[in-house]
Amino acid sequence: MTMTAHEIPDAPPAWDGTPRGAVTEAEALAVHQRSYKLGWERRKSAGSSTEFVLPDAVPPPGSKRTMAAFRLDPRTLAFARTRAVVEGTDLTAVIDRLLAQYAAAPPGTWPVGWAIPDGDDVELDPDLSGG
Repeated sequence: MTMTAHEIPDAPPAWDGTPRGAVTEAEALAVHQRSYKLGWERRKSAGSSTEFVLPDAVPPPGSKRTMAAFRLDPRTLAFARTRAVVEGTDLTAVIDRLLAQYAAAPPGTWPVGWAIPDGDDVELDPDLSGG
């Protein structure tokens, strides 16, 4: 589907703390389209001549994996990778499962007792001994 920037739906409003259900397909599509558009604009400014074709649906379950990049605390990452190895898995599988659970839960409910931080204010306990 070809759309102009003005036709792309707005992202859903920020959650105000009122109990609600999980993210809807329409909300996910709006954010997916906005993210896709931003990526296309970055590629275009870098010289790409690719036509802008906006996705008309979120990717279906079981779609081909996509690369993602995030800035993470290196200490936390080292310990998380090590735990995954000790448990006989890899960090991609761990992150994939956690993200699936997070995405399926209503805002403010998962995981119980965890506050989702703003920005880069996550720190791993320097002791890591659990005691």
